[in-house]
Amino acid sequence: MLKDLETAMKEIAERKQAASKPVSLLSWDVSCITEHFQEYMTGYVFSASFPVRQEETRKRFEKYFETNGEFISMIHTKDLTSLCRLDIPWKLSAHMWSYCSGALAHKVSKPDYYSSILQQNEGRESLALREIEKDLPRTFPNHSFVQSEEGLSIMRRILTAYSWRNPTVGYCQSMNYVCTFFLFLLPEEQVFWLLCTICEDLLPNYYSHDMVEPRVDAMALEKLLEMHLPEVWQKKKKKKKVLCVD
Repeated sequence: MLKDLETAMKEIAERKQAASKPVSLLSWDVSCITEHFQEYMTGYVFSASFPVRQEETRKRFEKYFETNGEFISMIHTKDLTSLCRLDIPWKLSAHMWSYCSGALAHKVSKPDYYSSILQQNEGRESLALREIEKDLPRTFPNHSFVQSEEGLSIMRRILTAYSWRNPTVGYCQSMNYVCTFFLFLLPEEQVFWLLCTICEDLLPNYYSHDMVEPRVDAMALEKLLEMHLPEVWQKKKKKKKVLCVD
């Protein structure tokens, strides 16, 4: 038993050492942005000053990294919160989402979890898996990567792994879109952990079959529109646009 404990402690120490190695966020490969994300953004028009603002914001983040570190060991201060609220350059956006949400910490602490849960449940069937198969062809149907064999396989693995991780939720509609959007910017396993963080830590009751939390928020938004933006409220009401379903 003592030997097993020593082995476990040694393994934890090795993981901590690997996690502390400096990795520059600014040097990470972002080729996926120039391909899949650009296809997704086709048709969007940006102002001529947009690239300039992106570069200015990137420099602010670079200065923050120089003072407070990078990757999993980065110090989270009020300055970082202010920077993120102001703007996050595209090159860093998904990685900063992973860090600030806690998804990156989950991934580092459980490096083999994703592959293990897929292997352990290989060949099993469930209602969630059948629902996933129905929604995959409906997810960004005109996007070449999403509807390719590779894209569909990656989405299937991520959503399937989460359904086994959290059988109470299993799979809910719109999880496919959340998953795919992050897949435009992040590697497969990182997308899985970001999905876990959103569903379990940030919005724990949003992805449920009764959808109580989204309904409550939609009703609150209806009231806020009526109180603070009456013109928008009247147009919405006239066109019978519904935010929540009773």
